[in-house]
Amino acid sequence: MQICEANSGTRQSHGFSELDSHANMVCLGRQAIVINDDGKTCGVTPYDPSLGTKYNIPLRDMAIAYGDEVKGEVIILVFFDALHMPAMDYNLIPPFILREAGLQVHDRPKIHSDTPSNEDHTIFIPVLEQRIIMQLRGTFSVFKTRQPSPSEIIECEKVICTPGTWNPH
Repeated sequence: MQICEANSGTRQSHGFSELDSHANMVCLGRQAIVINDDGKTCGVTPYDPSLGTKYNIPLRDMAIAYGDEVKGEVIILVFFDALHMPAMDYNLIPPFILREAGLQVHDRPKIHSDTPSNEDHTIFIPVLEQRIIMQLRGTFSVFKTRQPSPSEIIECEKVICTPGTWNPH
């Protein structure tokens, strides 16, 4: 499998995706592009039930780009049935979902490791033998992502980041 090279002329600015261990659904914001919309929606209840349930939140198949700054490569991360919240500047991704999809999430920050290694604070994609490098933003584990260009969607390696079937209940 080949990962495409980063295009230095890419117009999209970087944002970030945050690991959210309290969520049971992937929630993607304005960086994501919709690759399929079959009209499904759902109701979402936030952490505080007194805020009430928001209904008709679109569930879409979407993609974001991760650019490995060291290797100069781009990987397209694909999420099926993700909550689409285009007003959000970032993405929320539950580590549980990534693990269910076969990715290896090593979410311990290097500062909390007695003997830090290249595995710490990464998401490992076994099929590509590639690591997504995370950093801390405050106390949250994040990695840089952005909206992919149309050519990257076609040309770059894609990684499915959600399991084939998922029931959050």
